[in-house]
Amino acid sequence: MANNRAPLTKTKIEKAEVPPGTRQVMLWDTVVSGFGVRCLPGGSKTFVFRYRPAGGGRSVNPRLLKLGAFPSISLDDARAAARIHAGNVAKGLDPAQQRAEERRRDRATLGKLLAEGGPYELHLKERGLVNVKPALSWLRRGLKAHMATDVAVLSRNDIVTAIGELAKIGKRGAAGDLRKFSRTFCDWTVEQGLAKFNPLAGLRTPSRTRHQRLRDAEDKGKALSDAELVAVWRAAQAIVDRS
Repeated sequence: MANNRAPLTKTKIEKAEVPPGTRQVMLWDTVVSGFGVRCLPGGSKTFVFRYRPAGGGRSVNPRLLKLGAFPSISLDDARAAARIHAGNVAKGLDPAQQRAEERRRDRATLGKLLAEGGPYELHLKERGLVNVKPALSWLRRGLKAHMATDVAVLSRNDIVTAIGELAKIGKRGAAGDLRKFSRTFCDWTVEQGLAKFNPLAGLRTPSRTRHQRLRDAEDKGKALSDAELVAVWRAAQAIVDRS
């Protein structure tokens, strides 16, 4: 591998060639440390930034960050990008990790994950589940206010609040469905590396109070006792006998 250090210019990059039998040629800039161009035998030339993560010293292997292909990106723009990355390294940041996080964040909003034909729908269909549509419907409607939220920062309070709003208007069954579907969805985001933990882990359905049980009994009607059932049966039988 050949290595040449000199102030990079557009002309030098254009004239750079890779000798036969050589895997690549690196042209390093003397204006911004770590900034260079990688030239391959096929003719492609890519701006790169080489650095070692802060705190690692010489014991850490250098990392190579691609900045863009020449001439799609200009020398001035690539050098400016390298300066920004160099400044971030000096602050203790890792440009490669930052880029990976940006890519993760870009595909990890609720809206993108729950979109029609999106990653979660495909996952459910691949598993052969029969309740794909209701699951996605409840998630989209129940968590509508958080569609732009990164699942990595989606909190337990966000989801519990949405569940509670359904329960407040008497839709306790729907609240239970949203709880169930949300927990499964959050488990999946962890498996995919989109979130570090399931915010609903360990969340239990609260025990119903005596007042709530009595209210439900009133809503659903009073259950008949054994004696009342016998009386109803005898009354029905009497009607049959007279007919």
